[in-house]
Amino acid sequence: MKFLFLILSLLISTLFTITPVCAQDDMQYEEMDMINIEGDYEMPMGNSSEKQSERLKKMRVALEKRNELMIKRKIEQLRVKQELQIMRQVQRAMNQTMKAMEKI
Repeated sequence: MKFLFLILSLLISTLFTITPVCAQDDMQYEEMDMINIEGDYEMPMGNSSEKQSERLKKMRVALEKRNELMIKRKIEQLRVKQELQIMRQVQRAMNQTMKAMEKI
C-alpha cells in the first residue's frame, strides 16, 4: 500500500513540476522582441508561434508517454520482486510442513 502511494505521488509530482517549468522558459523567449543585425525591428510571424505551440504540445505528449512508460516499468519490476518474495515464503512454509510430517 505504501508502495502504491509512493508511485502515485511520484507520478503526480513529475507531471506538475515538468510541464510549467518548460512553458515558462519558452514564454520568456517568445516575448522577446526580434531585432536583426542591422538593428531593424522584425515583427514576429503568426505561423512561428503556432509551430512553436504545436512543438510544445508534441514535447509534452512525448514526456507524458515517457513518464508513463517509466512508471509502468518500475511497477512491473516491483511486482516481480514482490512475487519472488511471496514465492520464497510459500516455499519456506511448504518445507516446514514437510519437515513436520517427516517427524511424525
